Amino acid sequence: MTRRQLDSADPEASLRRSNIYRGSWAVFIITMGNLLILSFALIQAATFELMDPMAATTVILGVAGLAIIAAIVLSFVLGQGGSRLRAPITSKDMDRDDDRFWKLGSFYYNPDDPTVFVEKRFGVGLTCNFARPLTWMLMGLLVVLLAASIILPFVLS
Repeated sequence: MTRRQLDSADPEASLRRSNIYRGSWAVFIITMGNLLILSFALIQAATFELMDPMAATTVILGVAGLAIIAAIVLSFVLGQGGSRLRAPITSKDMDRDDDRFWKLGSFYYNPDDPTVFVEKRFGVGLTCNFARPLTWMLMGLLVVLLAASIILPFVLS
């Protein structure tokens, strides 16, 4: 993970901007990565003649194009390191390292924190705020996709 560049004139606001910047890119990478992986499954479907190869190619190129366009838009909206973000987060400052928000030491649960993704307490990366409904929807979607990838080959054969 790279070192954060903080403005010495207003370190709290620059830290908030940096968190928004990193969180936005994390959501983009997770979303686009999963879309690309799912679109590559279409290659297998076309190989087994379950769908038209031209349609699979069109969808794959469309998803790749969407990823490129979304990355460009996100770059212009956020700027370098969040430099184009004007207003800091309006919610009150949170001490996300407080033990009462970490269940079993690894699961972040804070209903007062509006963010969905927070930095892990240990190690590198992000974890979810399990007090947010969006987290549970994402987990449900992950379970549905996993179950479909296991069940679908048996149904189609």
